[in-house]
Amino acid sequence: MTSKAEPMVERSNIPLIAAGFLTLMAVAYLDNIRGPLLPVLCRELGIPYRDAGLFLTVGNIAAVLSVLMLGRILNRYNEKYVLIGACLFSAIPGILAPWISGFWGLLLLGVFIGASVSIIGSLSNILTIQGASEARRGRILSAQQVMYGVGSFLAPLGFSMAMNWQLSWWSVLALATIIFGAYSVGFSRSIDANRLKQEKHSKPHQAFRFRDTSLAQKIAVLTFGTYVGGEVLGSMWMATLMVDHFKLSTTDAADFVGYFFLALAVTRLLSFVFVRPRWERWIIYGSLLGGVIGLSLGQQGILIGFVLAAAVGPFFPLFMAEVSRQFPKVWRQIAIWIFVSIQSSLGMVHLSTGRLSDWLGIHQAFLLAPLLLLITLILYLGFESLCRKARSEQEPIQESGYLAAQSATP
Repeated sequence: MTSKAEPMVERSNIPLIAAGFLTLMAVAYLDNIRGPLLPVLCRELGIPYRDAGLFLTVGNIAAVLSVLMLGRILNRYNEKYVLIGACLFSAIPGILAPWISGFWGLLLLGVFIGASVSIIGSLSNILTIQGASEARRGRILSAQQVMYGVGSFLAPLGFSMAMNWQLSWWSVLALATIIFGAYSVGFSRSIDANRLKQEKHSKPHQAFRFRDTSLAQKIAVLTFGTYVGGEVLGSMWMATLMVDHFKLSTTDAADFVGYFFLALAVTRLLSFVFVRPRWERWIIYGSLLGGVIGLSLGQQGILIGFVLAAAVGPFFPLFMAEVSRQFPKVWRQIAIWIFVSIQSSLGMVHLSTGRLSDWLGIHQAFLLAPLLLLITLILYLGFESLCRKARSEQEPIQESGYLAAQSATP
């Protein structure tokens, strides 16, 4: 009986998972190329750090609006066509970049990059969750996040190569345009629109507004926003800290950022290979503590700490999988609000870091990164407490098919 029912539950949509993996790698490159570019843009365009922070902030404002629009678009149109359109949209920054010569053009570029990163990043996670079977979701999301580490590692590597070859700064964005253009063609051939339509009708989701979410769901949304704010602040301003305060060259700083993302990919790969569901909670605790310690050491000048901070790697995929299992009927809507929270947090973080860097120096402003990860740990403890209470009271939160399958596993 179990063996006949199991394939229906465990069946995965491989092309959808592959699309999630590939798009996350590409968007990680586009997202994290901004870090090494920041000091170059400040020098080339003659702008202070507060305006560099504004370049990132307007991107996050565009990202919030684009994610809200994405939620509505996904309810109306097939995921295949939404994905192809998103890839074509994400090709725009590389086309626009060669024409940037001043502050307002830089803000326009920030809008397109921010919206592209947000749309593709949200879609990649949604498609992977949708394509993965529930029991394997944590491991598959961990494997997917390895692709984020790979793409993030390629960003500073590509920047260093472009600088060594004396290419224009915008050439690193032109590469992203080529990749997304190729993706739009590949996905049009590999993804089955009819299967996606059937799956959407066979697994209807409950629609709700954010104010209708439970306290545990609200804390989950806030936890993701706080975590990504800390992680991205650390990775994106890491190069600026090393150039401005520790006086490293831009290429040496880019190399260190590359080591961080390489280590990030390794921690997520190890999570995919070794972590089992019963260990996930402890891995989450350890990853956040490792991130706090590593970023604090790096800020104090022990630069190997930046590499050790990559211990945060498993947190995002494991917690995302946990949220999708805890709330199986509404995970898609929660995911949209999670990415709204992430982009809102990033906008505030980049603006605050840019201002604090001008007032106090990047060395002091960088302390926001470990502080945000520490707050994330506190929020996660609150989320776990609420979930345990709900399970003890026999609330619907415990009715996940994954949990039932785990209890039946010998």
